[in-house]
Amino acid sequence: MTNLFDEDGTGQFSDDKIIDIYRGLWRIEDNFRVTKSELKSRPVDVSRKERIHAHFLICYLSLVILRLIQKRMGRMYSAEVIINALKNITCSPESENLYLFDYRTDVTDALGKAMGFDFTKKRLSRSEIKKILGKAKKRS
Repeated sequence: MTNLFDEDGTGQFSDDKIIDIYRGLWRIEDNFRVTKSELKSRPVDVSRKERIHAHFLICYLSLVILRLIQKRMGRMYSAEVIINALKNITCSPESENLYLFDYRTDVTDALGKAMGFDFTKKRLSRSEIKKILGKAKKRS
């Protein structure tokens, strides 16, 4: 019902105001959808109240971080696409001091650019990885 609360006492909202209200509702629904489907917010493995609260806190913080990443990336990719890319970024030890990063897409390249990391290199030494992690700690 759009005529319950109005701005000028006439019982009516302008068309633009109604559209803005529905846009806001869509964003809220999208947050619930991402939290339930991508972040698995249903705590099926926990039963104590404190653990359920901790689980939802982690899911909420994950959603906030994901939305900040999306904003930094210019909202070019959906939450699902970013999560899938992050899940697939892996590395394997190639030798004692060298690691092979075997997953790269346009999404990971854009993610690296937005976050200040170079995901375009296929191989990194242990010292290069430590430098990247050190830079990330200094930024936060």
